[in-house]
Formats: sequence, structure tokens, C-alpha cells
Amino acid sequence: MRSDSGAKIDILLPFYEGETYFPEMLDSLKEQSLMDFRLLVRDDGSRVRLDRLPELPFPAELLPSHRHVGVLEAVNELYLQSSAPYLMFCDQDDVWFKSKVELTLRKMQEAERLYGADTPLLVFTDMSVTDRNLFCLSGSFYNYARINPAFCSLERLLTQNVPSACTIMINRATASLAFPLPPEAVMHDHWLSLCAAAFGKIVYLDCGTMFYRQHGNNVFGIEPYGVRYLLRMMRRGLKTVRARFLRNVAQAGAFLERYGDRLDRERAEHVRAFATIARQGFWRRRYTLLSAGVLKSGFLRNLGTMLVI
Repeated sequence: MRSDSGAKIDILLPFYEGETYFPEMLDSLKEQSLMDFRLLVRDDGSRVRLDRLPELPFPAELLPSHRHVGVLEAVNELYLQSSAPYLMFCDQDDVWFKSKVELTLRKMQEAERLYGADTPLLVFTDMSVTDRNLFCLSGSFYNYARINPAFCSLERLLTQNVPSACTIMINRATASLAFPLPPEAVMHDHWLSLCAAAFGKIVYLDCGTMFYRQHGNNVFGIEPYGVRYLLRMMRRGLKTVRARFLRNVAQAGAFLERYGDRLDRERAEHVRAFATIARQGFWRRRYTLLSAGVLKSGFLRNLGTMLVI
């Protein structure tokens, strides 16, 4: 059952084994320049259970949970409790800059004035990459990873996600379209990005709004891009890299099953070609990626993909 707090934004936080950095996360929320939000937290079966939240200067709810369900289902359960016009997503090890909520909401409202409030919209921002102690490794996630934040077409997003969940804000039109997240989704941010790209607009706010902490336990961390990146991928083994690629393929199949009849003909053909790529011949697989524009940022990433598919 949804609970209506009257807040303009619901922040969804799936928590798991996060007691080390969680207090810093909450401290950064306490310092926000705009506090018209509610925090929704679900502990996904941590060994050290999160049984209560401290007193906070904004509405916050800890959802009851009795089993480990994984990130996707945890976000689904959090969504069922949300009621605000806008949703943001938070990781337990984040540190948000003071103006993060305010700047992101302002960009979202600009987009709604431009495209209409009924249009599915997703706003995302840059972030600073740090080590576990918040020592800055790069002032820009996208420069560090050499990912072009403008590469947010549906076709490109099929094989490489660009918006990161902890920087995302979506409006209710996107949420109503995208949820519930299917089990085939690679991650919630990837699925949300596909939905917004296919049926609405993705808008980039070109400024950092948080510290993205790298500490070895990230679900998906980030590595500096270059020749060393390719060598690391090779050391992990073709089997591991191919398995990650096939997760994108499975996600595309689920996307096609749910939304195929709503896509225009060209996009439907591109998604279908990618979703069936595992059944295609050697040269056909490579032709599919090139002809449909299902490409990643960077020559080395695309070269690596061509080698493993």
C-alpha cells in the first residue's frame, strides 16, 4: 500500500550490508538545500540488521523486510510504497552534495515545461569518483570512464547504460511506465533509461552532484578507461565478459516482450535484432550491432564486444 507523505520527491534506498558508510549518506541528506523529500529504505537481509532509522529532519520510513530478494525486487517493493511526483535513487555509500536535490528537481521541472509533465522523463547528472576515504580520483565520472553522456539513444543503451541510478530523477510518467522491474533487468537504472529513451526524454545536467565512492564492494564499480581497461577485461576471461553481454541481450528480450507493440517499427526491429543476437551467425551478429547502432562509448569497448560475441 502506498503511503502519501505529501513530499514532492521520494528517495528509494535499497540497503544491504551498508552500515559502514550509511551514517555519512544520511548526513549528506540532512544538509540538502531543498528538503521536500521522503526517504524510503528497505534492508535486504543484512547480517547486521537495520532495525531503525535515527531521528532525521525529513520524513523517513524503514520498510519491514524478512528475506533477501536482491536489488531489483527491493526497488520494486520500495516503489510500491512511493507516492511522490518524482523519484530519486540512493546508494547506502553515497555522499550527496548540498544542492543535489534542488538542482536535479529544477532540471526536471525545466524538462517538464519543455516536453510536458505527461512525457516520461529521466534527468541524470555527473559525479565525482573517489576512493573509500573520499579522496577524489576524478572530478567527472564520465571523463574518468570515457563515456559520452550524450549517448542515450535506445539503441546505444541496449548494450551500455549511461545514467547512474544514484544521480537519476524520474517523473511519475516514467515510473508508471517502467515498474515493476522485470527479473531480466540488468539493474534498475538501466531499465529506467531504456524506458525513458524509448518513450520520452533523457536529460543530462552537466555538473557533479555527489561523490561516487569506490571501495571494492560496489555492485557495479567503475574503472579508468584505456588499454589497461581492455587488458583487465581480457584477464577476466571471455566467458565472464560474454556473460555480461548476454545479460544485456536478455534484458532486451524482456523489453521487447513488454513494449514491442508500442515501439515504432524501426526501433522494434533494432531491439528484436539485438534480443535475438545469440541465435545469429558469426558475421550477422557483428552486422546487427553496426547496422542498428548498438554501440558503446569508445573504440576499445566496441572492439572488445566484437571479439566476444
